[in-house]
Amino acid sequence: MAVDPWEIVADLQATVAKQAKLIDQLMVQVAELKAKAGMNPRNSSNPPSSEGYSKPSPKSRRVRSGRKPGKQPGDPGKHLGRRDTPDRMVTHEPEVCSGCGDSLDGSAPLVGEFPAGLRHPTRQVVLC
Repeated sequence: MAVDPWEIVADLQATVAKQAKLIDQLMVQVAELKAKAGMNPRNSSNPPSSEGYSKPSPKSRRVRSGRKPGKQPGDPGKHLGRRDTPDRMVTHEPEVCSGCGDSLDGSAPLVGEFPAGLRHPTRQVVLC
């Protein structure tokens, strides 16, 4: 049984035409899906709440000055400095032991010292 080569060519041409039509349909579908994938609430009619947790981070419009925050080097700054001769001295004497609670009436008074570099005296705890 001999097969006519023209029938094979006609069948192949019909197959190619079907495939070309299918390719065109798929190209249109891909273009629609790409357009839909590129949509977000900023370029479509969807509400902003539909964005979910994938919202872009807010961008600041401030221009950076290049300086670090806080006091700049060379600036004298402002502070309440220590005085060499204070107006008055206050002696703090604890009345009871902070460890056991016994009375410290007969003990010698404590004098607060300012360690180098500190503005305020360290808290002293008196124990028996």
